[in-house]
Amino acid sequence: MNIDLLIKNGHVVDPLNKVNKIADVALAEGKVLQVAEDLDPTNAKEVIDASGLMVTPGIVDPHVHVVPEGAGGLSFHMLLRKGVTTTLDMAGPIGMFLDEAKNYGCGINAGCLQSLAPKRDLKGEDASAAEIGEAIDKALAAGAFGIKIMGGHFPFTPETTGRIIEEADKRGAYIAFHAGSTVNGSNINAVEEALELAGNHPLHLAHANAYCRGQVEDVLMENKRLLEGLKKKPNVISESYLSVMNGTGALINKETGRAASGVTRMWLERKGYTTDKAGMAKAIKDGWCCIYGPVGSEMLYLSPEEGFKYWESKDTDVWCSFPVNSPVTMVNCATARRDDGSFVVNALCTDGGFIPRNVILENGLRLAQMRYMELEDVIAKATYCGARMVGLTNKGHLTPGADGDVAIFHSCGKVQYTIISGQVRMAAGICFDGPGRVFTSKQGQAAVQNNGLDCIVPDLAQSDYLKGHAR
Repeated sequence: MNIDLLIKNGHVVDPLNKVNKIADVALAEGKVLQVAEDLDPTNAKEVIDASGLMVTPGIVDPHVHVVPEGAGGLSFHMLLRKGVTTTLDMAGPIGMFLDEAKNYGCGINAGCLQSLAPKRDLKGEDASAAEIGEAIDKALAAGAFGIKIMGGHFPFTPETTGRIIEEADKRGAYIAFHAGSTVNGSNINAVEEALELAGNHPLHLAHANAYCRGQVEDVLMENKRLLEGLKKKPNVISESYLSVMNGTGALINKETGRAASGVTRMWLERKGYTTDKAGMAKAIKDGWCCIYGPVGSEMLYLSPEEGFKYWESKDTDVWCSFPVNSPVTMVNCATARRDDGSFVVNALCTDGGFIPRNVILENGLRLAQMRYMELEDVIAKATYCGARMVGLTNKGHLTPGADGDVAIFHSCGKVQYTIISGQVRMAAGICFDGPGRVFTSKQGQAAVQNNGLDCIVPDLAQSDYLKGHAR
């Protein structure tokens, strides 16, 4: 038995195969060869001693952002350092995404949902089915796995939002939605509107916990409405993240003189700040609006003074966060189950990437340590469940023949090694550059390959995305 890489003596947790013990993992030709105790290292080309470390399938993060202006590969490096081997970018733009994946992808398997926004991708907040169909076709042909409606930030009318969902389904395009419209902002009312607009069409509701922030009523009541609504809609899948920080933009629209993002305007107003440049400046200096920027090989939160200077130096076109997510709703969204025992919210995510909150492992393991969840459930929601959402059936588990994607980390969540297709892509914080691999739609396969990238076309028929879809 020839082994390319043998991982010895680690605490292996592979929920799909009900493995939770000290064992060895053998990888060969980019695949999992065997998981067993006391494998002979004699025929192994390389051996990693994982004594005292946890060994799991590679982390699958189904909601990140990797292509802000000026990121220059930081996002992929940040993900690698957190054990992420597969991820889904939820905004694009697809051209920049493919460039980042080619130049800095480090072997990570990544797909991209091209965002749709009024006055950029469509003429306005209201659009015809023909205009919408043309925009979706353009995104898919350019290599996108699907599309994302940016409702909470840049809303369409409810009627147009419904048309986008319907036109995406007609084309077999994966579609995600940051809930919100011209009628409802990014809140629990928007979720209930989204569930209604989905009808029987498949839909991915982005960051489920982000709509339970007490904007409409008590956060626990909002959380109850969210979970009850999702239970009634098996055709709608979702993920949630484990950070108090949200993610939005600090850009001031030069035409209106106000914050460009509806989410940003909402959180400025909630704390009594004006939504113009002066109000944003005060919120940054007060520490309510947290600016982040490149520091070494990471994107990090800056001090209020540093953040203000960086924001001004970039003519306000930077990213920011507000500390608005409830820890209680995070736990509830992570742990809630349906009557059949399945999770109401399908997977854990970060909505991170370049946003410095890639905390699936750190905070997920804390949930296990505090017995909110079993360890196997945390790892399942961090690996296999995310892969199953998008139809990547050969990822998220260590079955012999599965892709050789592995994360090796300390019990606190600090990652020591990230292995993709049997190759070490990160060790002790050092990332090894090279192109990534892109998963895309059938329509986008040629565009990805023409950009010099290997690609995968997931089998959506085997995905949770279509599992509850009543065709």
